Amino acid sequence: MGESCKKAEGGKEKIQVGPIGYLNELALFFFAGSAILSVDMLVNLPIRNAFSRERILCDVAPHFEEVKLIYREDRPESVNMRMLRPQAKKLFAQCRSPFKALVLDLYRTSERPANETFACMRQTSSGSNLSIFPGRRT
Repeated sequence: MGESCKKAEGGKEKIQVGPIGYLNELALFFFAGSAILSVDMLVNLPIRNAFSRERILCDVAPHFEEVKLIYREDRPESVNMRMLRPQAKKLFAQCRSPFKALVLDLYRTSERPANETFACMRQTSSGSNLSIFPGRRT
């Protein structure tokens, strides 16, 4: 990823991320709170390895205006992201992924996609359907 970085004091490095290329479930999960509640939330994701760093910086970070890489003992420890971009809010509103229904349920919102077809069901050994969400009929 072609990052343009500026080292700041206090073990933080401001990252200039590129434009939003796409919306996937990883990004949807981590920025949903900001999109649903319309508040500026700080999202802090730990960097466990090179793969997690790449996923955070490529999939999640482009959806935020402010992205900072946090260091501890000269090693990247986590990524702080805040100020959801307007384009990310628009992508969230237009999203029709079945995963969005799950995310909306996590935030206990009544908003549901117009063409919601998501059903959280599994079959029992007898072949009947069992709802994963007790009391909810799908």
